[in-house]
Amino acid sequence: MLNSYDHITAEEARSVLGYDPVTGLLTWLVDRGKNKNKGKTAGAVNKISGYVIIGLFGKRLLAHRLIVLIVTGSWPDREVDHRDLNRSNNTWENLRHAGRKDNCGNAPCHKDNKSGVKGVSWNSERRKWAAQICIDGKQTNLGRYDSIQEAHAAYCKAASAQFGEFARFG
Repeated sequence: MLNSYDHITAEEARSVLGYDPVTGLLTWLVDRGKNKNKGKTAGAVNKISGYVIIGLFGKRLLAHRLIVLIVTGSWPDREVDHRDLNRSNNTWENLRHAGRKDNCGNAPCHKDNKSGVKGVSWNSERRKWAAQICIDGKQTNLGRYDSIQEAHAAYCKAASAQFGEFARFG
């Protein structure tokens, strides 16, 4: 289980893993058996999720959460967001605590978005660009506009107000 970390302390993690905040890599400080040799990079990128997963003390752990433990001394009590959306970029500068709402604000434009612009879609019935934003799981209509730029500006204004530093516009 990826979030089963209750019994691992910062001291235990620090006794076997080193962390480089500039590269974002965890390395083994001691030999831990097969493929876990001293000095070797710890963990591997999960091909499905894109997160770095590390086997430690019989648990499968998300590296970014383990890094927060190592750096701060305690497990994160909220989600850990990757600022640049690259789930394997665990540089300290790229990681930040986030609530669920914050992390949703930092989500990229959906792959099925036909306009190519986050928060904007074409309303063929009214022949206008529609702006909308998802807040707390509910879609909120931000109006209909003659240009895609106007609709996107409406989305950006609402996203800034709602998500602050977590707002992603593209």
